[in-house]
Amino acid sequence: EFADKYADADLSNPQDSQDLISILMDGLYIEPHMSLAMPFSLDTKLAIAKERATVEKITTLRFLGTPPYKYNPANYRNTNRRIRIGYVSADFRLKATSYLLRYFFLHHDPNLFEVYLFSVQPDSEDALKFEIGADWRKDISESVEHFVDLSQVDPVSRIAFIHDLYKIDILVNMDGYSNNGLRDDNVFQVQSAPIQMSMLVYIGTMGADYIQYIVTDPIASPIGYEK
Repeated sequence: EFADKYADADLSNPQDSQDLISILMDGLYIEPHMSLAMPFSLDTKLAIAKERATVEKITTLRFLGTPPYKYNPANYRNTNRRIRIGYVSADFRLKATSYLLRYFFLHHDPNLFEVYLFSVQPDSEDALKFEIGADWRKDISESVEHFVDLSQVDPVSRIAFIHDLYKIDILVNMDGYSNNGLRDDNVFQVQSAPIQMSMLVYIGTMGADYIQYIVTDPIASPIGYEK
């Protein structure tokens, strides 16, 4: 229906807000991840992402019954220890993400950084590992100091682990708006770490006030569109 209705529409023109309003009024819900492959302008894609981020954050905060954490930049980190970086993903298993990252974590200077991987999904089945002849979860878990399986942990406890127990300084969202139904957005929406960023799997902006940085390139994020 979308293809038929908008087949002749020029959705890449500057009428971003009108495009989005028309879509919403027609009762169509556009996933941010799906919008990346559609002929929307960058501003329209940003608007779609912002709407998703706002709705999900409000829902999460109501569910948890607590406001986001706040930090004082002057004293939020203990400078007597290494910087703790936490990577959160639903793909620390036999997924392309793990294949790409098998050696990535080895390039963190251990004198400066303490690396944590937080897996929010269980490992792949042994039969699949045998069939493919690989165990990428094992490879990446052995490349870092801390691999934490949170797949069986409830949302509130996950936040407590990251914020209270491990006291992560930089939290990296490696799912973005991909892995719908598998990823964990809650830990980011409450600002579990002072600095939060996205990278790799979802190549667009998340349009979220709780994601302060993005690891990207000039192709996915053209120069001049910083906001």
